[in-house]
Amino acid sequence: MEILLHSAAARWSIAGFTKQFYPSTQGSGVVEVSAIGGAKKKSMAQMEKTQVQQDKEEAAPKKAKGKPGPVEKKVRAVELQRTDDQRVINEISKMSAITPYLVSSQFNIRLGTAKDLLEELEKRRILRSVGGNARIRIYRTVAA
Repeated sequence: MEILLHSAAARWSIAGFTKQFYPSTQGSGVVEVSAIGGAKKKSMAQMEKTQVQQDKEEAAPKKAKGKPGPVEKKVRAVELQRTDDQRVINEISKMSAITPYLVSSQFNIRLGTAKDLLEELEKRRILRSVGGNARIRIYRTVAA
């Protein structure tokens, strides 16, 4: 049994079990704090795995931390020039499921413009809504 005296604290330990006594901050007396000591010793396999990971980190080139460089934004057209164009209708009719995102990506237009285009084609009975919700609609071409 080992007893160590520190300034204002006493500690004793038996077989790795440690008790520490500190003077009480409220009134007179002593507060007892129990602690079972330290982190568990790693097994050989765990130590080897840690060593391999550290070696990989050292060998890999260090990447610059922080924000990546500026992302290049695509400039999209605000309006589709001609909605009556047969080429646009043919391209759209080739798609199996038509969403505003697919149309905006295909024709490089804004998402809101693509939604308006699809609504207009639905009014002209070229497309028909088959699903979706208030945020997104899914369309199909009307079979001839």
